[in-house]
Amino acid sequence: MIKMKQFLGCFGTLIVLIILTTYLTISSLNPFDVYVSGSVLAKVLVSLLGAMLVTGMLGLVQQSLLRIFVRGATGAPAEDARCPAPDCGLPLLPYISSHGPPIICSNCHRPWHLRCFKKEPAVELPSNYRFPKRFCPDCKVKFARAQRRDLDKWLGQLD
Repeated sequence: MIKMKQFLGCFGTLIVLIILTTYLTISSLNPFDVYVSGSVLAKVLVSLLGAMLVTGMLGLVQQSLLRIFVRGATGAPAEDARCPAPDCGLPLLPYISSHGPPIICSNCHRPWHLRCFKKEPAVELPSNYRFPKRFCPDCKVKFARAQRRDLDKWLGQLD
């Protein structure tokens, strides 16, 4: 997760380096004037620093959208949202690096860690049976029980 103080520090440092490079090479504070000068090294350096600046901005936008996504899915503040897996229960956003990004179950619409979402539940169905995609482990168990009940009912009617 990007911390705002760290982001602003890096953002400010990159802007100062871009302006400093521009001023030292062509004695102007406008970074776009570097591209009309003859210095190839200055063009490369300003372009690289600008790319790093844009990448950081995109990361900040992505993090903001992720917070909005989690807040909309849970109805709670994004910092308080927790994984509903019984063996996990950890907050969704701080554990993205170890548990994966939040993913929404298409059936119950609860956000899960990707790692917890991919766990296979212990259900009694044939080994070649495939669950619907994008079902969380809880919904897979409910779906499997309903399928087993329907299968047992159907087999009972055949006898």
